Amino acid sequence: MTYPEKTIVLRDGRTCVLRVPCAGDAEALIDYLHAIASETEYVLRTPQEPFPTKEGEIAYIEGLVNSPLALCLLADVDGEVAGNCQIT
Repeated sequence: MTYPEKTIVLRDGRTCVLRVPCAGDAEALIDYLHAIASETEYVLRTPQEPFPTKEGEIAYIEGLVNSPLALCLLADVDGEVAGNCQIT
């Protein structure tokens, strides 16, 4: 599902862009998943679980973008993935 890009100025002056991810975000999203899985036990994935390949993540992103029943948003702060969410 598509969603209009939204820019938010954070309290510290940095800019956060909320947008739908694209294939070019695949590696950054995988890196982000690795980072958050290592930070806390309150996420659905552990660092020991297998992570998607770049190709697998691209296919997953494209499936979400093309689905009329799913929405995925990425929070981009200064060119880095700062968060993501998915509603299906």
